[in-house]
Amino acid sequence: MEPREFNPIPTCIGVLVMGGLIATSYLRQPMRPNSGWQGQTMGTTWVINAPYSHLKASRYREIDGELHRTLDALNTQMSTYLDSSEISTFNTTTNTEAFAVSAPFARMVRRAREIAEQTNGAFDPTVWPLVELWGFGREAHTARPADKDIAAARARVGWEQVEVIGTNQLRKLKEDLQLDLSAIAKGFAVDRLAEILASYTLTNYYVNVGGEIRVSGISEHGQAWRIGIEAPKPDAANEIYAIAHLDDHAMATSGDYRNYYVSDDTNRYTHIIDPRSGWPVKQSLASVSVLADSCWKADAIATALIVLGAEAGRDWVEAHAGIEAYFIERDASGALTDFYTQGFRAVLESKK
Repeated sequence: MEPREFNPIPTCIGVLVMGGLIATSYLRQPMRPNSGWQGQTMGTTWVINAPYSHLKASRYREIDGELHRTLDALNTQMSTYLDSSEISTFNTTTNTEAFAVSAPFARMVRRAREIAEQTNGAFDPTVWPLVELWGFGREAHTARPADKDIAAARARVGWEQVEVIGTNQLRKLKEDLQLDLSAIAKGFAVDRLAEILASYTLTNYYVNVGGEIRVSGISEHGQAWRIGIEAPKPDAANEIYAIAHLDDHAMATSGDYRNYYVSDDTNRYTHIIDPRSGWPVKQSLASVSVLADSCWKADAIATALIVLGAEAGRDWVEAHAGIEAYFIERDASGALTDFYTQGFRAVLESKK
């Protein structure tokens, strides 16, 4: 890992900010007809750009329909804000027998368990009781929970307490166990959309769901995709801190600077909960961007690294091949510094 400190890059006009990642390449000019898609899903925005696709209108509409159907299906499977979703139905049952779910849902839980095991619970797909308790779930509030309530919610959390059986069944080992896949679902959606594009032999594309991205090939400028990493400052929207040049990568960013509140005890609480302690994370690490071979993996690991913190997060990345990371720390004065793996260094744009 190599540390450095530098001034942020002035933002350009018309960039799109989602989840800490800013697309600084294709948004400088409008997308060509029949070469892009966008919309709303999972409570956020999604965007696809596929330059050089030269699609006929009928083919474009065919892809459009498949993309929207896929996102609609994922939302009805994974959304904790829909009473009728698969995850809400699973969360409300107290049955500890095998529970039938769709194959994509079971596959996502299986992958979430993998990351939970690899990170010793820093990432945990059963964290929903704590998310709700701290006011970042369906019922928002800014009151700091009582210690006894934190302990009670923490006792309901544990990734080992949900089993995946075959390809389409889950089983609770605790009656009151509840899932929250929000830290992996957007990355999973990105991968599914990229798979659809590839199935239509599209090789140059940018896919972004809520800030989690996957790119392939080149942008319409004939170069690698330029992806900006947002400065983790609550009061500095659209400020680009660094730029990565990506051509065949999945990348996700997690940070503590967008979704938080200051409670009546004057403390600042972020939406990222440490499932091991039951408390929102509170340390110097403000943002982590992760490169991986799939976006679901980058998404989950970015959350885990924020929970682990700068030192333990760095050690974890160094011990796991195929993962590259870019860390931004914030000191007590608000000043930002960064460090990164050798692999991430290779894609960073040089400062002028």
